[in-house]
Amino acid sequence: MAKPVQRRPFRLRRICFWCALLLLVAVLVVAAFGIYLRKVGLPDFLKRPLLAQLHAKGVQLNFTRARWHWHRGIVVDDAALTFLKSSAQPQFSFVETDVNLDLRSLLDSRVHLNSVTVKKGIFVWPISKTNHTSLSFSNIAARIEFPSENEIRFEQLEGDFADVPLKISGTVTNFADARQWKIFQPRKKREGKGALDRFAETMEKIHLAGNSKLTLDLAGDAADPKSIRALLRFSTAEIATPWGAGTNLSVTARIQDWETPGENNFIRVRINSARTPWGSASNFNGIAKLSSPLTNATFATELKISAKQLHAELGQTASIQFAGRTEQSLTNLIPSNIRGKTQLLSAETKWGKAESAEIIFSAATNTAPKRADETWAGWQKAEPFLGHWEMRLIGIETPRLQIEKLSSAGSWLAPELRIADLNAELFEGEIAAKGILNVATREAGVKGSSDFDVQKISPLLTPFGQRWLAKYTWEKPPQLGGELHVILPAWTNHAANWREEVLPTLEMEGQVSVERGSYRDVPVDSAKTDFTYSNRVWTLPHLRVKRPEGGAELTLVASDRAHDFHWRIQSEIDPKAIRQLLGEPQQRVLDDFKFTTPPKIRAELKGHWNEISQLSGEGEIALNNFSYRGNLIDKLTSSLQLTNQHLRAEKLSLESAGKIVSTPEISLDFPTKRLFFTNLYSTVDPYLVAGLIGKKVAATLAPYRFSEPPAIRVNGGFTIGKIEEADLHFLVQGTQFEWMRFVADKISGQVDWVGLTLLITNLDAGIYHGHAVGWSYFQFQPDEGAEYRFDLAVADIDLQSAVKSLEKKTNRLEGILHGQMTLASGNTRDLKTLRGHGRVNVRDGLLWDVPLFGIFSPILNAIVPGAGHSRAREASATFLVGDGNISSDDMEIRAPSLRMQYRGRVDFEQRIEGRVEAELLRDTWVIGRLVSLALTPLSKLFEYKVSGTLSHPEREPVYIPNFLMMTLRPFHSMKKAFTPDKTNPTPASTLPPEKKP
Repeated sequence: MAKPVQRRPFRLRRICFWCALLLLVAVLVVAAFGIYLRKVGLPDFLKRPLLAQLHAKGVQLNFTRARWHWHRGIVVDDAALTFLKSSAQPQFSFVETDVNLDLRSLLDSRVHLNSVTVKKGIFVWPISKTNHTSLSFSNIAARIEFPSENEIRFEQLEGDFADVPLKISGTVTNFADARQWKIFQPRKKREGKGALDRFAETMEKIHLAGNSKLTLDLAGDAADPKSIRALLRFSTAEIATPWGAGTNLSVTARIQDWETPGENNFIRVRINSARTPWGSASNFNGIAKLSSPLTNATFATELKISAKQLHAELGQTASIQFAGRTEQSLTNLIPSNIRGKTQLLSAETKWGKAESAEIIFSAATNTAPKRADETWAGWQKAEPFLGHWEMRLIGIETPRLQIEKLSSAGSWLAPELRIADLNAELFEGEIAAKGILNVATREAGVKGSSDFDVQKISPLLTPFGQRWLAKYTWEKPPQLGGELHVILPAWTNHAANWREEVLPTLEMEGQVSVERGSYRDVPVDSAKTDFTYSNRVWTLPHLRVKRPEGGAELTLVASDRAHDFHWRIQSEIDPKAIRQLLGEPQQRVLDDFKFTTPPKIRAELKGHWNEISQLSGEGEIALNNFSYRGNLIDKLTSSLQLTNQHLRAEKLSLESAGKIVSTPEISLDFPTKRLFFTNLYSTVDPYLVAGLIGKKVAATLAPYRFSEPPAIRVNGGFTIGKIEEADLHFLVQGTQFEWMRFVADKISGQVDWVGLTLLITNLDAGIYHGHAVGWSYFQFQPDEGAEYRFDLAVADIDLQSAVKSLEKKTNRLEGILHGQMTLASGNTRDLKTLRGHGRVNVRDGLLWDVPLFGIFSPILNAIVPGAGHSRAREASATFLVGDGNISSDDMEIRAPSLRMQYRGRVDFEQRIEGRVEAELLRDTWVIGRLVSLALTPLSKLFEYKVSGTLSHPEREPVYIPNFLMMTLRPFHSMKKAFTPDKTNPTPASTLPPEKKP
């Protein structure tokens, strides 16, 4: 019985032994297998299914060995992976990789990775086989987990991408579906470069320096791109690209939630200084916020950009800020809708600068049917869009212009570009305008108004425009309003002739007015007009000008093409006011006038701006109370016509002091300066008319005076400034006429002035209670006096009145004078050139007051008291004129007491040389001849030689000594003996005081 009890412990020990041995063997086997896997690598039965499964998934794996580590899992050395299903076949190589397999998946004859840890890896993705372009990552160190079959988690992925340290982390499900994204699709042969091609080529052109960093946090479902969440950060100290360079660049991009609007999705770029071929800037800060999709196909983006010290080719600004919003398709990066606001401070361009600027704009895709063709040129690119803008600028300065404020608003909707509102404040005024441009028809229209000082924009004009504008001045800027339409040249014609192609299509209309201005220094209180311009023709239908003395209303039609004009004028403006507008000759004529009231003028003028000879017109003029060359004129009216440089004044009527001048026509030919009179009738002072004609005419007529203006009728003409070309014919009838010392109560005659000759015919005058008829002829010779001749006959002249008129003193002469004188030749410069003859007869005359005749009065009175003052029945003589003398051989005076005869001469200095003889009682009734014969010896006592002057004749007896004459005049002789002589001779030209015998 004791023996079985001992057998059980033994068996138990043997069992424990073998179990311990088996366990030890198992441990040894496992340890040996582990050592084998670590040192030798995976056996073929494990390697083959792993490689086969990876190849089935499009991944070819080559490695030197794959060993197992109890803690790290499978460790693959010097592995290289090639992605076979990609056309470019990206390659991934690494020095050492830890592959953590799911051992349970091996029981199901499949391989599942739990994680992969990579050290010192290199990833190369060839993009193009033709130019060997590729994307590469180096120094890769990563731990990638695969929580499930379709999920990948980047716990840690670091490396160098384009020499930039890269860090990636995140989780992506269905990551294999990323191969279906468009960016990873192979490029078709005929298409352009794909996105990866362009990205790779771009990366090769970018060079970085200094500290650079790139991190990416990624999450989402690759099967649904909208679910992707990502955060990208990039920074570098310096960057250089073909498009520019910069310092301290940082880029942050986040895609977090496509479904929720807000700031979840954005891209932010910051750079301290940036330089591009187009400009440079500092402190650049830009952010693009991607809002939630508006529809399944579009999304919105909000943009904010700011920068300082922006310098570009077109200009620069101290500060710029932009805020906007875009709407675009997921498949097209060109926005379908954009709107924004840009603000600038201290902006400056080559055209000028502004203190600040603000631009608000919006643009969208135009869905209307396309109409553009090649004739639209550059506008064709703008047709797919429509837009609107608002702009505000403050403190604009240009080299030639300063604008305080400028604002505008407009829109573009093909084919029309509209400027809805344009306002500018400048030079104490404003401009307001709006316009439209039809791109298809090239027709443009503008409507606007202004009240700024146009003189201030003179530097913007052409030299011609500056000269034209300089003629105007004003105290208050003019007000201008109007609109214009024009067809612009073809957009494809860059060398258009604007004058020939565009100007004929220009049409304008508007109004302009100014207060207290001037034109070429001619001041006006106000001026206002409408205007139109069409077919290169200007029309001013109502130009009204006001001045203190009156106003004017004018109408103008002027052709810019033909350079002709047509004025209609109604004026009550003082012509003196427009003196500066006239040439020097016209100014001299105008200076001869003085106006108390402005003339009334109605005129119509036509002509050519550059050809004064083509000027023509007609009109009417009325003047009141004015003077011309000091001559007062009460009224002047006339109608005027101008053709072919020939001015005609028709129905001219002039009134002065109740007298008139009227004529059917006076004409002036400007080229020849020829003035013509047609049947001019005048009752005004002829010296007034002469003064109106010219100073030389007035000087010629100065010796001929009328106390009362005569009636004169004039025909003919003369050349102004050339009296020698005169052809004037006067018919004169007047009273109280004076010439030298001759006075006529009335006078009439015909005066013909032709060239240098003056002919007076049909002279008929009433003088000194008698009558005179005759003619005269003058031949003027410049600088040689005038040759003249005349024939004059007088009858019934009162001798006393005639002598009194000629001698200018009282006398006791009496008698009636008849006579005739013919002057055959003479010259006004020398009286000695006179040649002529005449006769004279006096009836019933008392002639003894004439000193020459009174020499016998004392003797006769001594013999027969009173005989020396007896009245002569008749006195007669014939005479000759020549050699400066008037001579007669038959002068005879017949009186009851004696008959006196004179033979001798008198020169023009009144010196006498002759002989006087008296026959006593020769003309006694019945017995006179017998008595005279009986007293013949006594008559010798009365024969004298006469000398001296007419006023102081000296006599000397021919046959009787002087001492015997004392007996005939005892008292006179005694008085003369005791009275001293008075030697105070009188000049020959002055008549002595009256002497008594």
